[in-house]
Amino acid sequence: MGVWLAGCSGLSELDSPDAGRSAAYEPGLPNFDMETLATLRAGEPGLDIYLSLPHASLVYTRDGSGFKALARYDVAVRDDDGGRVRSAQYADTLRLPTYASTQSFRPFIREERLEVAPGTYVVEVTLTDEGTDKTVVRRQRVTVPASSGEPAMSRMHIEVKRAGEAFEPHVALSVPAGFDSLRSTIDLYQVPAGANVRLQLQQLESDTTVARPGFWMSYARSSLEFKGVDFNAAPMDTIQTTSRTLELGADMVTVEVNLPPLKPGMYRILMEARTGEGQPPFAEQSREFAVRQADFPRLTEVDDLISALAYIASEREFEFISGGETLLERRRRFDAFWGSLFNDRRVASGIVRLYYERVEQANLLFTTHKEGWKTDRGMVYVLFGPPHYVETRFETETWHYDLSSRSGLSTFVFERASFYAARRPAFENWVLQRSNSYETIWRRAIRRWRQGTAR
Repeated sequence: MGVWLAGCSGLSELDSPDAGRSAAYEPGLPNFDMETLATLRAGEPGLDIYLSLPHASLVYTRDGSGFKALARYDVAVRDDDGGRVRSAQYADTLRLPTYASTQSFRPFIREERLEVAPGTYVVEVTLTDEGTDKTVVRRQRVTVPASSGEPAMSRMHIEVKRAGEAFEPHVALSVPAGFDSLRSTIDLYQVPAGANVRLQLQQLESDTTVARPGFWMSYARSSLEFKGVDFNAAPMDTIQTTSRTLELGADMVTVEVNLPPLKPGMYRILMEARTGEGQPPFAEQSREFAVRQADFPRLTEVDDLISALAYIASEREFEFISGGETLLERRRRFDAFWGSLFNDRRVASGIVRLYYERVEQANLLFTTHKEGWKTDRGMVYVLFGPPHYVETRFETETWHYDLSSRSGLSTFVFERASFYAARRPAFENWVLQRSNSYETIWRRAIRRWRQGTAR
């Protein structure tokens, strides 16, 4: 790939609810998410640190009949002046029985606690894959409350329960669909009698369309396709509203609210706490997250495989394949489409494998409010492959290719849609600057896929 500069994922601002989390993977690096909660345990203030490490983000070596990977976490807690207050180091040895299990994106969760005095801190965690010496850093700012003082609220925490299992912390920005139960948890401190806590679960309107070809008309800046998600707009739906009144005062109260099953989409949880009904909130927290298909970023369902044909199948072909009345019929039409392109079974097998490897890689690298392969960057990646090198500025990302000696068009420029936003969201949208001059190389790329010469 040459050089890939920052921009594929990256950190949000330290004070953002999504700080410490990444919506996409960084190529060639391990990946993890962190969450730090300020809590009082038996009256003692401290930090509960949750580290979420997908198995597939590490490099494994053979270990007897199975596989082994080593991960190290270096934790530094710094005060407002940048001085180190606490530090710790943890290590995990992940032993897995099969190669397939090393490719799982279900995370391994580590929970740790560090006691610190009340105050505001920046928590920095560095993950090192001991097999490669590659590192990734995550940071969050967190305020630890005093055991007495003004009412306060902790950062919001989410827990997920899969069928037949207990609740476990969920740190990542994406929640797998098909969960048995989901719940949101916050801690309230110095709670007066009669305090009221209110939760709203909202579904946000987000763009779910497949990216348009690069030679089509550009998206209007006010459109949902350009914004990806309009975080400032009214929600598409309010799914749940829960209100609780705490009759008794307490130094600390934990409030848990169960959430209903959710279909894939973008969601926001809002938590507000008031000293009493009708009073302005003394604290509020929000958290945005996406619900993805259970096997994401893999494509395991026939309909998902068919959807990804949108870039190389004609409109008529796509409608015919996806229009099969039964799953079996759609599968038959899907196989027939690929079979009709190539006489050589080995060529067909290689091209199909390459195409869907690109689609899944795009899911890893470019997923945001929608699946990575549906984004503009994912579309270019699938059709043309990884760029030779990337130049990243704060507002743009330029991909450089050597597409053809006969074509002067060898770059694609993506614009950061949130450039003028007050806060850079984790669900970042990068929009291709389209031009009708791309049509020739675009059609050539599609033709190469259909002829079996794509590389």
